Amino acid sequence: MILSADVTITRPPADVFAYLADSSNWASIDETLISIEPSGPLDLGSSGWSRSQRTGLKVRTEWEITAFDPSRRFEVLITGPGYTMRETVIFDGIPAGTRVGITDELHSTSFAGRLFVAFAKRPVKTSLDARKLRLKELVEARAKSESG
Repeated sequence: MILSADVTITRPPADVFAYLADSSNWASIDETLISIEPSGPLDLGSSGWSRSQRTGLKVRTEWEITAFDPSRRFEVLITGPGYTMRETVIFDGIPAGTRVGITDELHSTSFAGRLFVAFAKRPVKTSLDARKLRLKELVEARAKSESG
């Protein structure tokens, strides 16, 4: 299953990329994220784990940064119980700031994972749309507070 979302952020690509390339910011973008390790600046090959809670269910996943091209492309591979998800973020500089394209590609790795993927389209899309808007809000607010 592949889902995509776009958002325009009124900041340059370097600012948006820098925000995403620091895992300590991820919980502010994804409100289901309970904890993440390690927390801090990332680079190609960085890896760790996170714990999320959705509809009362706590899930631990592992993650690895598989593409890291500053101000252009950021990709993380997330491995959960019975599934993998590759999230790719593309940053396009435009006159208004940055057009951010986010694509989530979800694959099952087990029978239980097939059930999860089959029923996950709506919640994953809802989460993706919420995260893109939250990213916009946070990066633009940070710029306002820094210029303040």
